[in-house]
Formats: sequence, C-alpha cells, structure tokens
Amino acid sequence: METFSLTAPVYSKLAYPSPDTGLLVYPPYNEQHDRLPDFSYAGYNHGLNDIPSDIPVAAFLQPNPDPSTDDTLRIQQLLDHISTLPLDPVTRLRGALQLSRGDFRVSGTINIYSSGVVLQGDPKGGTHVLVTVNPRQSTHLINLEGKPHELVAGTRAVIADDYVSVGSSQVRVTRPDLFCPGDRVIVIVNFNEAWIQKIEMHNIPSKGNTSENMRWKPGRFESFRIVRAVDPVTGSITLDVPLTLSISKQWGGGSVQKYTSRRLECVGVQNLAFELPFNKDRTPDDIMRNEGPTGKKDYRFAGEMFKNYLIRMEDVEDGWVRRVTSKWFRNFLRVQSGVVSTTIEDCHHLFPPPVKPPQRVPYFCGQSAYELGGQLVLLNRCHADHSMHSYVYMARITGPNVIHACTASNRMADAGPHMKWCE
Repeated sequence: METFSLTAPVYSKLAYPSPDTGLLVYPPYNEQHDRLPDFSYAGYNHGLNDIPSDIPVAAFLQPNPDPSTDDTLRIQQLLDHISTLPLDPVTRLRGALQLSRGDFRVSGTINIYSSGVVLQGDPKGGTHVLVTVNPRQSTHLINLEGKPHELVAGTRAVIADDYVSVGSSQVRVTRPDLFCPGDRVIVIVNFNEAWIQKIEMHNIPSKGNTSENMRWKPGRFESFRIVRAVDPVTGSITLDVPLTLSISKQWGGGSVQKYTSRRLECVGVQNLAFELPFNKDRTPDDIMRNEGPTGKKDYRFAGEMFKNYLIRMEDVEDGWVRRVTSKWFRNFLRVQSGVVSTTIEDCHHLFPPPVKPPQRVPYFCGQSAYELGGQLVLLNRCHADHSMHSYVYMARITGPNVIHACTASNRMADAGPHMKWCE
C-alpha cells in the first residue's frame, strides 16, 4: 500500500532545493536548455553581504530652532566636505552625515556625487525633513548620481554560439583573448525585424488613435556583468550572474564588450522622514492650473505626476535606501538605467488625506511610486499608497530585479512590468 506524507513540501520542477546543499537548483525546462533565471543576485553586493550597519559618522547636524531657517545649504556643504575625506579601501566608505532628531527644512535638491557618502537621520528615528519645494518646479529632492560608463574601444567580441540559453552564465566569443577575470563587460543582445514579427510586436495601436502604430523597431538589450573566468581553448567566458534572456543568431545574435565603470559605490540614504506639505491640500484644479497649453485635461497625466520624486538614483552600484518615509510626494523613487546591485528596504510612500478634505480630493497622488530602470535591484518590505503604478519596471530592463514582500494600498492600476519588456 502506497503512503503519502501530508507534511512533505511540494516543489516546482523549475526550481527546487538540492537535497545535498539546500541551494536552489534550476534545471533546464526545454530542448534549448533554458532555465528559470536566478533572481537571488539582486540587491546590495549581489545579495552576498548585508548593507553596512556600522557606518562611521563623519559629521552631525543639529536642527535650527528658527522655523524660517532653510537647511539646504548646510546639509549640502557637509556632504561636500565628507566627499573630500579619504575612502576606506575595505569598507568603501568615507562616512555619514547624520541629521539629529528634530525638524529640518529643505527648499532645493541635495546631491551626492562621491562614493562612500551616506545621508542619514537618527537611527532611533525622529529626524524629519520638511520640504518647501514646489513639485511643479523640481523633479527630485535627493539625487545620488555617478557618471555614465565608458566603453573600452577595440574590445567587442561577437558571441559565437548559435544559441545561448536563458539562465546561462557562459557565452562563447570569437576573441576570448580580449578578456580577463574581473573585467566589467556589457553583454549585448540584438533583436532584428524577424524577431519583432515573430513575437507580433510589429503592430501596436496607440491608445485613442488606432491609426498610429507604436510598433517595436530593431534594437538591443544590454546586461552589465563581470567576467569570472576565461577558457582560451573553448572561447568560453563565465559571468558572475546568469543571463535573463536568450541570445540567438537567428534573431540578431549578440556580443560582449568591456567597459569602465564610473558609478558611485556604497552610497545611501536612511532613517529619514520627508514631508511635502505643499501638496496635501491641492485639488485637481490646482494641479492643472499651471499645466500650460499642453492639451491635457486630466490631472492624472499632468507633468508633475510623472516627474516629482523624493529620490533619484543614477549610475550607482552597491547603493541603498532604507527606513525612509515620504509623505505627500507624488512619487517616491526613480532608479535609472545605470544603477546596479542596489537595495531599497523598509521604505513607505504615503499620501494621507487632509483633516478637512477640499471639495475635490485627488484619488491618487502620482504615476509610479517606485520606478525601476536598473539591474540587480531589490525592493524589500516597502509600501506605496494612492499611486497609479505602485511598483513598475521600465522599458528594456534586463534585470534581474526583485520586488519582495512589498505592499500597496489604494492603487489605481497594475504593478509590475511596464513599457512592453523587462525582467
């Protein structure tokens, strides 16, 4: 007589823990040996280490009791000073600017342009930043921005494989001699007109205008990777993170090219609560009043609904935003395409209604609370309130990106992939 255990776990055939190591196994699921992509590499330092917890405080800033004081310049000057301090070669940190408990007032963008710099509030809470920026005139309050990467001339090698499977960590190239372990590379995946026709993305009617075709055009996807090993005999390159898409000569082929990173590393924002009181009582009519002659008649699509963010990140590696709360901002975070290996954790984007609501209350606050345009980005235990798209991936993002244990309330539309293709 056959018996069954009611407590035995049931695992998917696509991924299951190894009985020997406990690590997930990703077996091929078709004749092309495609595998479910491994998303465990997302986040700070590829998920291999925790975000630094013991960050040396390089400067403290006390709140000014005068409510008419603007603290923007004081904060920026101290961040600029910390940027001149030596970078610890082990921790990759210079130090943190810690805003003490109390209220600070900011009227302009605060920038971090150097690696190893952290902006933080008191770890026990109680640091509030009252923002007086007009959302129509400012796209973001906190800006963490490095410089764009530079391609290394003469280092592009064509991928020799007829087909590279999804989930593969290896590709064969025509010039393996161009690469060494530790090289930063871009894996380029081309897609041609034949592929666009095959997946039927050659005919996409525009919303409200069926005569306009929003069809795809031939192009490329790019994945940032690091070379771990090179086999000069087979021409095989081993990458640090499995690829999230296949590469086929039939559909355009691909190549690998070295690049030089100029990203910021080990930068973060943490333990802060931001408020934008200017927004809390504004009606749809208020929002549209200064929209100008754009032809837009719906406040949901006004410019500030797309452009106003608390935090912007671009060209950042091993960065983080954690334990940060925004109140009455249109959107919380924009992670742009040059960001890799970054964690957003325990953040809350809120838009509580006023005590005495105006006659017409906007039923949503912004278009995209958390907008992801980078690679290897982890959103963990975050929350969004009253957004059109609470969590959204932008176009041609190869990832792998992860939204884990996140919540949303009063959302108006879908959360997840956007703009036709992403991982």
